Amino acid sequence: MKIIPAREKCGLAFLIYANIHIILALVYDNMYENILFNITSIYGIVDAIWILFESVSKTPKYELVMHHLACIALVTSGIHTSVKLKVMLIEISTLFLMLRRYTSGFTKKLMHTLFTVSWFGSRIIWLYLNLIHLKATNKLPDFHVNALHYISYMIIYLLGIKWTAESMGIVKYESYTSIALGMPIYFYTDILTTGQFISIFTLMISNSIHHLMRNKYSLSFDSFGIVFTCLTFLNINWIISIVGAVIAASEPLLVTSSDAYVNNLTRMVYTYTAIHFCNLYPSVTVPVFLCGVGFIRYVTHFDPLLWHLANGFYLSHVTYLLQRSMTQIEL
Repeated sequence: MKIIPAREKCGLAFLIYANIHIILALVYDNMYENILFNITSIYGIVDAIWILFESVSKTPKYELVMHHLACIALVTSGIHTSVKLKVMLIEISTLFLMLRRYTSGFTKKLMHTLFTVSWFGSRIIWLYLNLIHLKATNKLPDFHVNALHYISYMIIYLLGIKWTAESMGIVKYESYTSIALGMPIYFYTDILTTGQFISIFTLMISNSIHHLMRNKYSLSFDSFGIVFTCLTFLNINWIISIVGAVIAASEPLLVTSSDAYVNNLTRMVYTYTAIHFCNLYPSVTVPVFLCGVGFIRYVTHFDPLLWHLANGFYLSHVTYLLQRSMTQIEL
């Protein structure tokens, strides 16, 4: 068996304890959940400091530290205990990951299978569906969730996407700015419709994938997210929105040249949507102008920060104006 470094021994011990406590707390009532949350927070702080002083780290230190801080923000929040426990279920995948590193033979293969299934099942699928379910059932307002909690959740989720892509060997670029597209979720969740919420969440994921890979396949994902979001905000039926997004997503894949990235349909839908909202609400012209500046900077300098910030602001402003218009109509 390989020698386990001191930090990973501590991590393994914590993960074994935490997963046992999480399962017991989900099965039985009053299982001292606050102790679990407090220990998790203490471990997160200690491990984050340990990481910073560690000489070698396979995963970038700032990613691990941000992941730890995001976890601490969630477990120390006033969010309902059952929700926090269900989110913490993702740590079973981390436990299998560590056990895979220090086993061999059949046991290693078993741990690898359990890790793969639990990682995709919990970090990619479960976290996505869980947040959408909480929005669709209108439970989020009761949990006193604020912008910090949403941002923390998205940090954990998008890092999971990045680490998954890295494990598949398909990441070519470092990119973290797609998280800015979630501004409407962070600040206007209560007035977003479920469809708008889903479209923005999906947009963040598809855009993050594209900026990690930047090829015609990732562009296809990004095109789907952009068109689906545009059509949803235009109040198009969700079925038509999905069909339209699929059609737009197919365009980059139909180009035979591997060096040509074409998404003209997506650009047309995006431009039409921007013009539509500028005509409807003149104040939208400002964020749309910033989007244009951001796009030019992205094309010329390959820097998507302003592009993503401007689009997050644009989506947030449109969300607010649409809700205000609905309120005035009701009055």
